[in-house]
Amino acid sequence: MGYTVAVRKDPAKGYIRIKVLPKSEIDLTEAYNRLKDKVKSFSSNNFVKQNLVPLDSKDLRRLFKEAGLLGRIHNSPKLSDILPMCLLDLFRRKEGYATRSTLIRLIAFLKERVSSLENSAANVNILASRQLLSITRQEVSISTGLKVSQIQQIEENKLSSIAFVKFSNILASFMIEKLSAIISQTQNNLTALENLLSLNVIWEKIVTLEEKQNPYEYLVDIETGAKNFVTGNIIVHNCALIPYLYKMGYKGPVYLTAPTRDISALLALDYIGVAYKQATTPLYKPEDIKEMVRHSICLNYGEVSDIAPDIRITFYNAGHVLGSCVVHVNIGNGLHNFVYTADTNYRKTRLLDPAVNFFPRVETVTIESTYGAKDDILPTRQEVESRFLELVKETITRGGKVLLPELGLGHAQETVLRVEEAVRLGQLPEIPVYLDGMLRDINAIHTAYPDFLSASVRNQIFQDNNPFLSPIFKHVGSPAERKQVLEGGPCIIIATSGMLVGGASVEYFKNLADNPKNLIIFGSYQAPTSLGRQVQEGISPVRANDETVQVKLQVETMYGLSSHSGRNELLQYISRMNPRPKKVIINHGEQSKCLDLASAIYKLNHVETIAPRNLETIRLK
Repeated sequence: MGYTVAVRKDPAKGYIRIKVLPKSEIDLTEAYNRLKDKVKSFSSNNFVKQNLVPLDSKDLRRLFKEAGLLGRIHNSPKLSDILPMCLLDLFRRKEGYATRSTLIRLIAFLKERVSSLENSAANVNILASRQLLSITRQEVSISTGLKVSQIQQIEENKLSSIAFVKFSNILASFMIEKLSAIISQTQNNLTALENLLSLNVIWEKIVTLEEKQNPYEYLVDIETGAKNFVTGNIIVHNCALIPYLYKMGYKGPVYLTAPTRDISALLALDYIGVAYKQATTPLYKPEDIKEMVRHSICLNYGEVSDIAPDIRITFYNAGHVLGSCVVHVNIGNGLHNFVYTADTNYRKTRLLDPAVNFFPRVETVTIESTYGAKDDILPTRQEVESRFLELVKETITRGGKVLLPELGLGHAQETVLRVEEAVRLGQLPEIPVYLDGMLRDINAIHTAYPDFLSASVRNQIFQDNNPFLSPIFKHVGSPAERKQVLEGGPCIIIATSGMLVGGASVEYFKNLADNPKNLIIFGSYQAPTSLGRQVQEGISPVRANDETVQVKLQVETMYGLSSHSGRNELLQYISRMNPRPKKVIINHGEQSKCLDLASAIYKLNHVETIAPRNLETIRLK
């Protein structure tokens, strides 16, 4: 269309807003007029009346081609003989869309095709396999290096025995590989079609368009006659705001892993509980969380899913927290491939394997810069853990308590595994280790999804040696139990939140802060305005829950325990990415760190880098 539009539905106003980014030779009026003309060209179909789904004849042709059904081969299956009439009619038409009933017939047909291909795999006949998969001799010749005449002679059994065995083995190997690839691709397509069929979405086309006046440059508000004209899919960095989208009228699906679904619901419910305890109104209600869960579509790592007619996504392990994903977005059937990494950790930890950076195709990637500055070189895990054990033993020896404020997800579980291993191996004495806050519930979710954890932890769980259930851990669930911990002897306390902005860790801090025998260790990032940052910078006294607290306890910070990648890991993640991206977008960091990392990536890899500002729009292609 010659310009870029960014669409956002505003449920409060009942219409959508489009941000138009015209090229220099196109003014806003012309861009808007083109948009209206484009919309009018779609007015021939009404999805609601015809119960259509976004699957047209071009999509059908692609599905059949990937199933090995299209090709000019003698004795290949004739579509007119094997296709149901509804599929044949859609295949022959150049426009129009499938109905839900047609989609059901298509799924059944492709399942029969997969079954037929799997049966033929047991007994590979070169000629029969080539006809079944609609592959020409020329295509086989290009893939195997054999001459077309040699392939024909093998099929007709006209070669000498030695040559026949040699060449037929090459062809048989090629046919088996091709057959497996077609079966795998068709099975992936079946999964995508079944997901499409299961969506609780009414698909409509825009049939009317009316401009709404606003005072903003390059913003066009339009009103349409359809109710569900936008089936949006939003890549969300963190999960806490998802229920708010459903409160504001979003009715589309949310794609996530199964552990992310469970953890996001738990965290959202906890947020509501904290808000009520602080006498504030939460952004959303439990009913909105239920809507999020109802609309959840859970995907495993490596599973391809179509989220729109020309967009498909694949999740890969991000190494950050349980269920975290690097999202590979295939746009326009391969026209552009975008990788959204979000938070990643390119180092192997006890809890998780490192982030994946091998993809089928990549043109653009976005990467975080939390620790992207020149000075953000994280020490090795061995160095940090050695220092950690030394500090804990010194504190226990002098009769103090160790407070470890932790982020409830990811960082806390890594700390739990570290402490459990140290006690089990005798590196720390067997003293009580108290877990307070949400840790018990989140640890249980980790136990429920061992396939998402590292191989070592997964094996421990499968061998009934679950480290999260170690007898050294004691769970604190009430103010009375918390009081007993504070009045008791030397111990380790692992509590949320990691920045001392709420939760049990603040209560422990208030009671432990005035004793120099005690120790607090910060292992996670401390936001500039948080209580944790004030304590970390040596400020005393500080305000904690409207109380003035004198800070006398020992304060230490352990860099290198973060579940984010350090600068070196971020640079390695891009340098070792396969294939190498053409454009890298840097975000999720202070502006100076974004610019610093962008400059380093450009110098090392000679690829385009961008550090966009908030609300800045980027043209991917």
